[in-house]
Amino acid sequence: MEEIAEEAGLSRAGLYLHFRSRAALIDAICETLDESPELQALHELVGSGDPRESLHRIIEVNTRFWASDEPMFQQLYGSAAIDTAARDFVTRQTDDRSTGVAILTERLAAAGHLRSGLRVSDANALILLVTSFSTYLELRRTAGLSAEEVVSMLQEVAEQNILKPEP
Repeated sequence: MEEIAEEAGLSRAGLYLHFRSRAALIDAICETLDESPELQALHELVGSGDPRESLHRIIEVNTRFWASDEPMFQQLYGSAAIDTAARDFVTRQTDDRSTGVAILTERLAAAGHLRSGLRVSDANALILLVTSFSTYLELRRTAGLSAEEVVSMLQEVAEQNILKPEP
């Protein structure tokens, strides 16, 4: 809380006037994130348009979401094991992403876009992999890729491992 107060140009007491606890601050952050344009766009992409194009756009928008405040997401995901408010956000976000991915995977299968021999459950797992914060963070931090390079790499992974080659 002291670091946050300092970054915001407030005293610690001033920060506590606005947010009674660390949990209240995390709740406010999570509410703000839930209203982000990227999350709204992801919700729209899951159920509309060509599912093949939707997958590519979802990878792009999802990466932009993670990149929008990477250090904050690192803190939220890192503290989820010990902080109930952070854990609640991570669980909500993961459940929401899983639901959206399942809808998209079914649309891809129904449109005949899945790679031959790929089970729907395996396609679902691969899409979860290419849209996870952990994958994003590994590619950014460990591999040293820019956000744009992450998008390109994950879209290529999707093309090679999930989607049927285009004729």
